[in-house]
Amino acid sequence: MDFVVAIPTYNRHKTILKQTLKFLELNGIDKENILIFVKDGFQFQKYMQVGLNDYKFVFTGQDGIKNTRNFLQEFFYFNNTHGDFVLYLDDDINELVQGLQERPVRNLVDILAEMAEKMYETGYNICGIAPYNNGFYLQPKKTDYTTTLKYICGGFRFEYIRRDLPLLKCSMGQFEDQQFNCEYFLRDGGVLRNNTIGIQTDHFQPEGGITEQVGGYDARQKLMHSNMGLMKGLYGDMVLLKKKKWGYDVALNRHFKLSS
Repeated sequence: MDFVVAIPTYNRHKTILKQTLKFLELNGIDKENILIFVKDGFQFQKYMQVGLNDYKFVFTGQDGIKNTRNFLQEFFYFNNTHGDFVLYLDDDINELVQGLQERPVRNLVDILAEMAEKMYETGYNICGIAPYNNGFYLQPKKTDYTTTLKYICGGFRFEYIRRDLPLLKCSMGQFEDQQFNCEYFLRDGGVLRNNTIGIQTDHFQPEGGITEQVGGYDARQKLMHSNMGLMKGLYGDMVLLKKKKWGYDVALNRHFKLSS
C-alpha cells in the first residue's frame, strides 16, 4: 500500500523534530513518504535551522488552521501523484499507544494497511484512533473498530482519497476536526475508528500551532465559545455542547443515526 504522511506545522521546528518525526523514524517510515506543510519561506528557514534538509516541504501560503486544513484537502484531492492514501499527523505527537498495557506503537505500517483494508471493506473513507491514552479504555472489545459517529482527531486521521466523491472542507478554525467528522459521516454513511489505539500529544501548547496562530489561550477560548454555537446550528443532534475545566467543547453524538 502506497501512502504519504502529511504534517501541517507552524513555529514548531524543534517540537516536530523531537516528537512526530522521531515517532515516524521509530516506525520505519521513510522520509520520502513524508510531506511537511509550512506557510512560507520564513517558516521554512526555521525548520532548516534544526537540520530537516532531507525532508520534503510544501508551502501553503495560508494563515490559520482552517485555511491550512482546507489547503491540504485540496492538495491531495486534485493531486494524485501522491497516491490515494494520506495520513494527516499533527506536529507534536509524542507517541501512539495500544491496548490495556499502553504499548508504544512500532508497527504503524501494518496498522495503516489494516485500516486501508477496513476502508475498502466498509466504504467509509476516514479512519482514526482514540483521542486519549488511557489503557483502561483501549482494551479490545467485541470489535476493535467502530463505524458510529465517534470523534476522530486531526492529530491522526487516515484518509482514502475518493476523487469520485465531493471534496469536503471545513468552514471554521476551531472544532474543524469535529466538522470534518460530521461531513464525512454524512457523505459516506459512517467513519471508522480503532478504539484500541490512543494518542499522546500536548494540547493547548502556548507556542506554535493553533493557540499561537489565534493570539493565545484566551483568544482560543473565545473562538471555541463562538464556534460551538455554529457547530450546533450546522449539525443539530449530531453534536453535543459541553463546558469542561479547560474550556468549551463540542462532542459528537455516537448514537446519531442517518435517516433511511
